[in-house]
Amino acid sequence: TTYSFLAQDSTGSLDIFSTLSGLGYTPTVGDAISVSGTYSPYHQIPEIATITSISLHSAGNAFSPPGVYTIPTLTASGTGPIPQSLAGQLVTLDNVSLYTDSAATIPVSGNFATHANVALYAKDGSGNIMEVYDWASSYSTCGALGGTPIPTGLIDITGFLSQSGTFAPEITPFSITSVPEPSTLALSALGGLALLLKFRRQK
Repeated sequence: TTYSFLAQDSTGSLDIFSTLSGLGYTPTVGDAISVSGTYSPYHQIPEIATITSISLHSAGNAFSPPGVYTIPTLTASGTGPIPQSLAGQLVTLDNVSLYTDSAATIPVSGNFATHANVALYAKDGSGNIMEVYDWASSYSTCGALGGTPIPTGLIDITGFLSQSGTFAPEITPFSITSVPEPSTLALSALGGLALLLKFRRQK
């Protein structure tokens, strides 16, 4: 019953949280908007809520892709505030594996829980670990994972950071994408080379 979306300008990014009821407009990706409401950060996510007005200036604008970060960068603040350069931003964490325990010793298996919040843990090739919080009770992108297989190989995670109390920053996923196996990449490269040679012969 409530919308949550990220709005970004040249100075940073934040979350807009509202039912949008009675406001006459629902934003889509690429819209340039003006919003009025109450600034009310939640779990260190910079957020505007209790929206009093929202309006469209233009549609179809280009938007920035998420920045790619490492676990040490995303968790560098420890139990302190999330840096403003990361808070409210869409971020991507590349080439990590998921585990069920905070020590990242038990690999995941089975499916994402349906209609339930789940804490998993991402570990990179250097052994760095951070929590992945599938916040299904608050975000439809997380809820949509319910009942689908949890990826067991290398993955990329795109989402946003939040932080509760004295815990370290966690990433809430908007999407989780499996990384192709090296052999698949090699075959793709060979296929591309063969295709290129074929085109050259036809010239």
